[in-house]
Amino acid sequence: MAPRARRIGSLAALPLALLALAMALELDERPLAFASRESKTRAGATVYNEVRRRRSGGRELWVMRQSHDGPTLDRARQDLLLIEVDPDRGTADFAQLRPSEGDPVPGETREAAPFRASCFRCHPSGLRALRPDFDDPRVQVSTWDRLRLAAWNLRIKAYGRLRAEAAAGSNGVFRSERRFDRETLKAETCLRCHSEGGPRAPLERQHTETIRHLVSEGEMPPFPFALSDEENVKIQDFVDGF
Repeated sequence: MAPRARRIGSLAALPLALLALAMALELDERPLAFASRESKTRAGATVYNEVRRRRSGGRELWVMRQSHDGPTLDRARQDLLLIEVDPDRGTADFAQLRPSEGDPVPGETREAAPFRASCFRCHPSGLRALRPDFDDPRVQVSTWDRLRLAAWNLRIKAYGRLRAEAAAGSNGVFRSERRFDRETLKAETCLRCHSEGGPRAPLERQHTETIRHLVSEGEMPPFPFALSDEENVKIQDFVDGF
């Protein structure tokens, strides 16, 4: 075969290879463990996550295990969270379940546990991007799993704004209803997305830890937007409670 014909054949096969890769990533439902770059314990230590995505009809189940005591904590002692996404209804239902060895499966009923923390404090728009710490020496993330994480984050972004609610039967504090905690951030750049009717939910004072982390790490606002000096001051005052 002539070199030019071989090049044309290779280019023609590329879409098929990419489609096969996308299908393999989509079908891989194994748990994926990583150190969180964002979540910390009350003492400031790393939180270790294990995430699994499953599909059931038109809904998607995200199972998350969290260890506040290192990556080798027994699975039956880890926090067990379930987020059920219904893209058609635009909802994300959060539940904390009783710790157990096995993961929930579609259609299974599990006993709810009280929320250990307010899910809404970090998830005002439903699911949010998974941000692993790939430099953590205690959990190695393979190249394949990094591709899976990238695919998952694209899927999460594609959901758009979801209405975050506590699942039926849940108990404990899902969100704060205090008037002070419900006050919203008014920085103009943030309001491009985080506003009533916008692609993301408004940012409230109960989201201060998330705001502080994402701004300080340069995750927000996303490219090509940038905060003005005045907005930086406004955000700092907001997260400081003024």
